[in-house]
Amino acid sequence: MKSQSLPVIELPAMAVPSRENATDKIDRKLMRPNSLNLEAFAVGLAWAFAGAICLLIVLSILLVAAGYAGSTFR
Repeated sequence: MKSQSLPVIELPAMAVPSRENATDKIDRKLMRPNSLNLEAFAVGLAWAFAGAICLLIVLSILLVAAGYAGSTFR
């Protein structure tokens, strides 16, 4: 079986005024303490919502089970 070699395309270097590139600037902007606090708040809010939904599901199951148990003792 012959191995094929693929052509390598070299991309020209982009002119950046400093040693940083565009992704470094975006990362630094996203990693500001303000953004981290906002992200932590959003994650906490999501966990609280998911916990409330799980609690409601468990309570619903318990109420249905109690209803069936109550109906069998009449």
